[in-house]
Amino acid sequence: MDWYTISILVFIVILAVIFYKDRKNVQRQSILLIRRTQRGKKGLINLGRRFPRFWKGLGIVAVIFGFMISIYIVYFLVELIGTNFLVEKTVPGISFVLPALGAETVIVPGAILVPFWYWIIIIALLVVVHEGLHGIMAAMEKIKIKSMGWGLFIIIPLAFVEPDEKQLEKKPALSQLRVFASGSFANFMLAGLSLFLIASMSGLFYSGGVTYVGLLEGYPAEGVNLSGTIVGINDYTIKDIYDLRSTLGEIGENQTITIFTENESSKQSFVLTTAGESDPVFKPSLYFAFLAGHERGGIGTIDFFMGTSDPQGWTSTKYVISMWGWVKENVPGLEERADDRILTLESKLGDYKRPGFIGIGGVSTLVGLNPGLEGFEGPIVFIQGLLFWLFLINFGVGAANLLPIGPLDGGRMWGIVVKKIAKKNWKKIMSVVSYVTLALLIINFLFWFGL
Repeated sequence: MDWYTISILVFIVILAVIFYKDRKNVQRQSILLIRRTQRGKKGLINLGRRFPRFWKGLGIVAVIFGFMISIYIVYFLVELIGTNFLVEKTVPGISFVLPALGAETVIVPGAILVPFWYWIIIIALLVVVHEGLHGIMAAMEKIKIKSMGWGLFIIIPLAFVEPDEKQLEKKPALSQLRVFASGSFANFMLAGLSLFLIASMSGLFYSGGVTYVGLLEGYPAEGVNLSGTIVGINDYTIKDIYDLRSTLGEIGENQTITIFTENESSKQSFVLTTAGESDPVFKPSLYFAFLAGHERGGIGTIDFFMGTSDPQGWTSTKYVISMWGWVKENVPGLEERADDRILTLESKLGDYKRPGFIGIGGVSTLVGLNPGLEGFEGPIVFIQGLLFWLFLINFGVGAANLLPIGPLDGGRMWGIVVKKIAKKNWKKIMSVVSYVTLALLIINFLFWFGL
């Protein structure tokens, strides 16, 4: 048994001991363990009422941002379904993010398993900021906070702030919206802070070349059995994947080149002749299919909205040719226009050099710590990984919480809006919207299994 697994077991034992010793104050609700407390409530109320203008302004921003994200995430779910029905290969849908019983990230159909300690720390921070801002906004709106607390869902840490729901329902619509939108907005702010810290850490690292997972069969790199980290091609220095891409683009196909590589023990060079970059294949989205289906009178809607009216370079031109090829085959009435665009674009291909290709897969930049920081590699790598997942999970959970599904904050926000528009039938409308959104989630989840 490794130390990582032992630390997980120790954590579980410590949790069990804490809850056992405090069992008189712990309530069990099915598989939930809840510990209510008044501690910290006074400070939260004081914070909410001390800067009312600031919190009201932040709340309005949260409401606007919340509705925008809510609309976008529903559009994203519909777009993903449309894309999966338009392309031959299924695009993986949404997935659960769960803890792995180890230090490695594991991806399985329908789930991403995040290293255990990352996951525990992130969920704890996520619920604290989410519920904390809910509580601050409730206090600012002079809504009674009945209790606060923490708990466990199996071994998942929880935190909650319990406002008086009856008082909340009597408040003006904007006041309610500020309270509901604030939780997800807190998660978005934490995600933004994570991105900022990741960017701040970039100065700790240097780019040391290009690595790859494997060699593609039938291509030049396999023919010379290329090995090691790519650090140079001819007279060009290769520090990252952008250097590699631009260098091969400048060199072109059918050119003899010398690739310089390094590994831990030696430096090597390999001479090969570049192949041509493979043709890019256009994969339509639901949005593009809608635009193409509503194209009228040759006004250039497709080109204008897709930014493809004047492609520059061999790769972008071939991609647009592929796009118009799809339009020709799938959109009745646009065959002639598609033929004209294809002919025009193909006539321009001769002006561009086809990028070179050597045949390596899983390409990435080799990143190392700057000299003098070697002794801090473990903590730096851990913090960087933590910040990455902190961003991803907070943004994902914050967005999911804004879906127009009844019990979620997003559902309650849309319920307030719909109630203003349709006072008699708002509950039925929200019920339909909730079930439709839930169906979109289920369909997208099933794409992982080849639906």
